[in-house]
Amino acid sequence: MRSLIMTKCVNTWLWWPLLAVAVLFAPMEGWPDSGETASAANNSPSVLIQTSPVQEVRMTETLTTYGTVEFSPEYVQAMDVMTEVMVNQVFVAAGQRVRRGDALLSLRATANAQLELERARIDVTFSEKNAVRLRDLLTRQLATNAEVQAAEQNLSRDQAILAGIQKRLGGKIDRVLSADMDGVVDAVNVRQGDIAAPGTPLVRIAKEDRLRVRLGVEAEDIRKIKTGQSVQVMPVYVKGTAVTGQITQVYQLIDPKTHLIEVVVPLPTAPDILPGTMVRGDIVLQTRNTLAIPRSAVLYERGGKAYVFVNDKGQARRRGVDIGHDDGRYVEILGGLVKNERVVSLGNYELTNGMRVRTQGGHQ
Repeated sequence: MRSLIMTKCVNTWLWWPLLAVAVLFAPMEGWPDSGETASAANNSPSVLIQTSPVQEVRMTETLTTYGTVEFSPEYVQAMDVMTEVMVNQVFVAAGQRVRRGDALLSLRATANAQLELERARIDVTFSEKNAVRLRDLLTRQLATNAEVQAAEQNLSRDQAILAGIQKRLGGKIDRVLSADMDGVVDAVNVRQGDIAAPGTPLVRIAKEDRLRVRLGVEAEDIRKIKTGQSVQVMPVYVKGTAVTGQITQVYQLIDPKTHLIEVVVPLPTAPDILPGTMVRGDIVLQTRNTLAIPRSAVLYERGGKAYVFVNDKGQARRRGVDIGHDDGRYVEILGGLVKNERVVSLGNYELTNGMRVRTQGGHQ
């Protein structure tokens, strides 16, 4: 009995190694071999992309600024009078077109001006009578020639003073101030009832076709600005045609209100650009040929570092790049890519490094 039990145990121990070998070398149903694995990798999903070459592009570097259109001051005429007046009536308003001879203001000499005129008339009357009296005395040898000459000099002086006052008053107490040229009223500095001192600018008239814009530039950018640079000017709030001008002046002073430095650009006549229009001015800093890629091909990390994906034989390979100027269509490449390499410009937002890709038509 004991011999039988020992025989069964020996047989059992012999079967276990044989069973393990059989399991190890027997093909398992449903397990892919190496060929099937490679086939499955080739059939894994891929992303449809569009690529663009790294190419040489002529790029224009610009600086965007903003400003307001105004009349050129050298073509603005200030209308004034040389005596104290009171404004009886205002006939025009700022922005109104006027022609030479059109009435601007109705004016009346003030009491002070009228008193000055009356005093001048009295002085002339007295001088005339004194000169006549001395001439009569001279004929009777009761006055000298020197006294007569002095009286005549006083008369001439008083007559000149009266003529000057009358000229300043326009020859009468009430007068109408008229435009001296065709143009647009730039400003009316008085209202009805105001009293204006002699020489006070009452109305300003500007030539309609002489405009300019003052653009504000940050102090850190002013070293890039030079006279003669081209500027494309377009309205900000109104859809209109852009016009091109050139910088003629660069002010050497920071505006205390805007904290900007102003540059002046004379403008050609344009129907969409009127005085007071808020405009954007794109100043052309330089134009050069450089390597560039479409703007859509450039992606950015959270820290702002730029990168792209290149198509490496059907696989997306991420690559960091150094970028320069961005003109809205192309981004300048300073490093990381070479000419004629192809970068993913469409479909790149879906990619990760090493992902399979295909282009239009199913080609990798």
